Amino acid sequence: MNNVSEVLTGRRRQGIPIMIALAVITLLITACGPGAGAEPTAADRPELTIEHTFGSTVLPVKPERVITFSAPWTDALIALDVPITAEFVTRNYSGDNGRFPWTPEHRSEVVVGDDIDYEKLAALQPELILAGYQTKETYDRLAAIAPTIPVIDSTAVLDTWQQVTETAGMIFDRQAEAAALITGVTQQIDAFRADFPAAAGKTFSYGQFTGDQFGLVAAATDPAARTLGELGLTLDPRSTKEGKGSARVLVSLEKVEVLAADLVIMWPLTGGEEVLKDVVGWSDLAAVRRGSYVIVDDTTASALASPSIYSVPWALEHQLRPAFGKLR
Repeated sequence: MNNVSEVLTGRRRQGIPIMIALAVITLLITACGPGAGAEPTAADRPELTIEHTFGSTVLPVKPERVITFSAPWTDALIALDVPITAEFVTRNYSGDNGRFPWTPEHRSEVVVGDDIDYEKLAALQPELILAGYQTKETYDRLAAIAPTIPVIDSTAVLDTWQQVTETAGMIFDRQAEAAALITGVTQQIDAFRADFPAAAGKTFSYGQFTGDQFGLVAAATDPAARTLGELGLTLDPRSTKEGKGSARVLVSLEKVEVLAADLVIMWPLTGGEEVLKDVVGWSDLAAVRRGSYVIVDDTTASALASPSIYSVPWALEHQLRPAFGKLR
């Protein structure tokens, strides 16, 4: 108010008419921000730029209408107590109606489908779309609707749960809470490693069984490989050799010996462990004989394949602990 008074006093001394003085007051009030009681819009809020695989995205800090396409992003927002407007999830690989065993109860609209319903998405009027892995074409269509964040790390298929959680903290101005969450899960990982010192340096194989071949992780940058690496394991060099530089590789059933790692995690796309017993050589694998293997299904495969702030602790206790106990 002192600044306004000084302006008015100075202008009166110069003989400026009252109407001009009133106009100056109006301009000053307008420049100070929205009027009393007005709700700030996305355009009023500070902006943040996120660099990612397809360039960069400018978005408002603390966006209010948020759509997620990725379970790690969904979990990070739940953990940070950030409301989610809607979750777009893929049919068959999204848990029970988009809710995995590790997903805490929360409120959001769940849209299930094999393809993205762009009309439905636009009708939700998002301020931010957290897309995770998408093709460039899909990203462009999403970004035309609202600011969109795809995979951030251009060297990986998916971002780590740490990077997703940290970035969510930046976007929603909850950096301290995000850091505390990451520290908490890291401590659980450290405690798990301490429980199984014999596992340090052991090898692992992770793959899908399609019925007539194995699809194996062949690069240490794979999300599951990164998580298992944090537990002290290393990707079996047989898988890397088969991959010849690729992140994933298809291996015929005749080469089942490629799965001769200390720990084997397998995801049968149809059926359960019983379908693997018919594969010649499966029962003879050292991990199978020892009991250091894990069978996952369409729901639980995501715990490691798409790790999140919630899925990693769940996988430690519900998937990996029994198998780690067999490593010697």
